[in-house]
Amino acid sequence: VTFNIEDGAKGPSASNVVGL
Repeated sequence: VTFNIEDGAKGPSASNVVGL
């Protein structure tokens, strides 16, 4: 699983939600 925090600024991605 990849945690992309920068992607969260663009929109809630699946990987970002898991990271949170």
